[in-house]
Amino acid sequence: MKYVCDHEKTIDALKQWSGDLQLVTANYFFWNSGLSMQKSQKGLLQSLLYQVLLASPTLILEVCSGHHLYEPWDRKELFKALQKISTDTQLSAKYCFFVDGLDEYDGDDEDIINLLQQLTSSPNIKICVSSRPWNTFVDAFENRKWKLALEDLTKDDMRKYVHNMLTENANFAGLAKQDHRCNDLVPQIAEKAQGVWLWVFLVVRDLLRDVKGEEEYPFLQHRLDSFPVELEEYFANILSRIDRIYLEETARIFLITVEAVRPLPVLAFKYLTMEQDDSEYAVKAAIRPNELEEAEHIYRKWRKLLNSRCRDLLEVNMNNSERTFLKYKVDFLHRTVRDFLRDNYQDELRKRAGDRFNVTASLCKILLALAKVLPESQNFREIINPLFAIVDEMMYYTREVELRDRDSNSLVLDELDHVNAAHTGNARNHWTNARDPPKPKELFQEYGQCNYLALTIQSRLLLYMNEKLDANPDLLREKRGRPLLDYALRPKRVTPEELPYQLQYQNANIDARVVRSLLSRGADPNQKLHTYGGQTLWALFLLSCYTNTDTDPQPLYDSWFEATELLIEYGADPNVRIKNPDNPEVMKVGKTARYKQNVLEETNPRYLTVSDVFQHIFTNDRARRLESRMKELAEQRRGQTSFFWKMLGWT
Repeated sequence: MKYVCDHEKTIDALKQWSGDLQLVTANYFFWNSGLSMQKSQKGLLQSLLYQVLLASPTLILEVCSGHHLYEPWDRKELFKALQKISTDTQLSAKYCFFVDGLDEYDGDDEDIINLLQQLTSSPNIKICVSSRPWNTFVDAFENRKWKLALEDLTKDDMRKYVHNMLTENANFAGLAKQDHRCNDLVPQIAEKAQGVWLWVFLVVRDLLRDVKGEEEYPFLQHRLDSFPVELEEYFANILSRIDRIYLEETARIFLITVEAVRPLPVLAFKYLTMEQDDSEYAVKAAIRPNELEEAEHIYRKWRKLLNSRCRDLLEVNMNNSERTFLKYKVDFLHRTVRDFLRDNYQDELRKRAGDRFNVTASLCKILLALAKVLPESQNFREIINPLFAIVDEMMYYTREVELRDRDSNSLVLDELDHVNAAHTGNARNHWTNARDPPKPKELFQEYGQCNYLALTIQSRLLLYMNEKLDANPDLLREKRGRPLLDYALRPKRVTPEELPYQLQYQNANIDARVVRSLLSRGADPNQKLHTYGGQTLWALFLLSCYTNTDTDPQPLYDSWFEATELLIEYGADPNVRIKNPDNPEVMKVGKTARYKQNVLEETNPRYLTVSDVFQHIFTNDRARRLESRMKELAEQRRGQTSFFWKMLGWT
């Protein structure tokens, strides 16, 4: 679809259709592994509307009048806006929307079909959609005049691929000389594939194995005839052929591979088997670097073991740029395998794995074990990337353990801190300070004062935080530099490894439960940070929200609102002034004699009020509610103060 919508021939043809009117194109790609907005009707409509308004800014006043800049839209409003644009005779444009992956829509198929049909009822809109040939979509679009079946376009290429793969194989070529019927397999494969290249690859692979095993034409034809047309049936058939003695281990392997946010190194599967003998193996293990020769031995062994247990559905890939055990990564043969196991086989896998097996807890142990075998280095910065990648994954999985199992995972987390401290050696500051700060750097500097508890608060680990603060309440006040509450309110952090989109989003999200817990323990929203020019936590939080409205996903606004309500209830100053980030000369780095370190100094500052920020980031209704509550609490405090002075007889 991406190729089609960007192709110059597509644009030329559409311009002929639009004539003298402006041509506006927009695209949307459903993604069932993404956030809810990436697989919903609302996500589709919001994305299309945004692209339309971006191409025609003059329409904004037509369709957005009455809407606050950051006010969320519901599905009906989005549809009406697109409908208004497409049917208004005064507007001089025509629209073509490209929508890919209807089969990845997270909802009823009929709903998305009806939506598309409603949009195309306008003569000013054309829509090009793509999907796997599911019955509902075939029934809805089969009789359309303009229809392309991918298999019709790729048959010739598939024939060439199959012909080359088979005829270039010496065993097959020899068999074809003896029995010319073997050549008839080539067009049959291309015909049955229905445009799915993975299906072709799997069939050819199995046929070549059969030929290597001295099978002849009748068996090869039977193999092709019996090969399931649907990939899901093929995967199910593979799973049914796994030796019963491996079923439990196979289920565990598939479960952690499905759940893992990134491909795991081969070494992880060795640790998975160790867990069956000792659930605390990772905590008990010594810190011992894993040399490349040992990693290569494990690779050779587990490549065979994974094949016997997972029947080729997993494969080992090599990254030659790596020089450690991270060189050998395990991933699915194709993403459709992961989709199948996650969507169609999850319950069966959990049943086979056993009631005591906890997928996310197991991944935490694996990551701890991997952290213990990171290579030694004279320079700690050489292993920062893999170390923080392990840390960030660990924090993600631990949060899942907290939410699902109500378990703080403290034993594993404490050991991870110990391990990384050992890797750091004689570093002056705690190892968490080696992480680069988010942008703008001057607003997230740690000045060497970050610690492990702060990192877990950034990661929204409520149970772990409460456990530590219950054991030692003084940790809240003893923390120097950024207070613990600041990490809860501004949790952004930078990881040196690329993380999936979901993790990037979650790393910027606020957990109101963590904020509430810290406030109830005495954290002060009006505490001043001398390293940030005397700004308060409250002011820095509002500034963070203000500056991120253009980049952060819409769901973050809900967490900002919850946190703002809590801060107001716990006495946040309604009169605080927030430095305007739109002024390029607001801040510079200087030094103070008292702290002997870099701090922020004001230069010609301009300020925003709390009300300014509320109006900028929240809907009108939410902004009014927050301002009303601030005034109400301020009046209560004034009343209490007046009563106090009267009691003392000082009025």
